[in-house]
Amino acid sequence: MKKILAFILLAFITQVRTTQAQNYERNNIVRDSLENPLYYKNQLIIKFNPDGINTETINNLNIQNGNITNFIKPEIVAFLQSQGFLNSELIPFLNIYKIHKRMTTKDTISITRLGEKIKIPKFWSTLLLEWNSTESGLSFQNALDTLNKLPGLIEYAVPNFVIIPTNNKPNDTKMGTDEQPNLYPTINYPAANINIDPAWGFSAGNIVTDNTKNNKAVRVGVYDTGINWAHEDFSEDGSQTWAKSRVKQGWDYYNNLHPSVEISPLIPDYHGHGTSVAGIIGAIRNNKLGIAGIAGGDYKDLVQPWGLIYIQ
Repeated sequence: MKKILAFILLAFITQVRTTQAQNYERNNIVRDSLENPLYYKNQLIIKFNPDGINTETINNLNIQNGNITNFIKPEIVAFLQSQGFLNSELIPFLNIYKIHKRMTTKDTISITRLGEKIKIPKFWSTLLLEWNSTESGLSFQNALDTLNKLPGLIEYAVPNFVIIPTNNKPNDTKMGTDEQPNLYPTINYPAANINIDPAWGFSAGNIVTDNTKNNKAVRVGVYDTGINWAHEDFSEDGSQTWAKSRVKQGWDYYNNLHPSVEISPLIPDYHGHGTSVAGIIGAIRNNKLGIAGIAGGDYKDLVQPWGLIYIQ
């Protein structure tokens, strides 16, 4: 009986906490005119100059949050006061949260699987600032504007944007089967996937050109056995012609030919491995054929439905 009562009490507490969290989300998120969530109204993500951070607090993994005075050096707090951003009445309302909770200043080098050393940026100096704008009297826009005018102290300050994951599972015929278990769980390979949906929420590899006319495409280099550019999963319209292939430019060093002149009986990829690798990267997505390339674009996108593959 005691165990049952304990379970009921635990369930009740969990429900209360869930409701409180939902209420917090509902009351503290700024939304657009269509009620789409944009960002938390009382939170900013700030990249501080590492020299202004109290590294003792960063290196103490038992401390995950605290007042701004616990994380920022006294002279920096004084400087913020001199700039009119802080006053003694406001300080108690400003709290800092670690974003990289397990990272310390000692995390400076990462070793790749090939044994190469890569320098780790000082991510620990990026922190989340939260305050109660009603009680503190500090407006969100004023905080954002003021902090971004302190380049010697702060690299940037941005809202804590809300990202809503969506179901981006494409309609390619081999998705969800054992022939492509690397992107979504399958019955036989439930844990072999890379959880691709959050990445596709940002980009599927579509080509984007900015105002300087530079392509912001995903770029991947593949040195392999070649690529069968006539494969149906690289074709815009199913014709499997060079003109409508998403494979562009390059050189076939095996046959010493430009790939565009490779016609039957020549096969652009005698082995097949290079085509498979290129397909994992750039096979057209959502075209109801074969596999979905991780950066193959999106056939349903009417503006930029796919990426390009350059071979050489």
